[in-house]
Amino acid sequence: MATHIFKVRGMTCDHCVQALTRSLKTVPGVQVAQVDLQSQTARVSHDDRENGINDLMAAVERAGFEVESFQTE
Repeated sequence: MATHIFKVRGMTCDHCVQALTRSLKTVPGVQVAQVDLQSQTARVSHDDRENGINDLMAAVERAGFEVESFQTE
């Protein structure tokens, strides 16, 4: 299990939070996706045998947002 925190650019409302959460949860192996509008972050815990950081970043982009940076916990 791996956990990453993404700094996301472009979120402006609760609808954005819901859209990003849905997009992240469609990635195989994602167990937890917590998106916070105030801090503009997404915390994602996933099975790193099923997907990688590029899959998660692609999910952010599919939702219409941009990954500014990320860190691994």
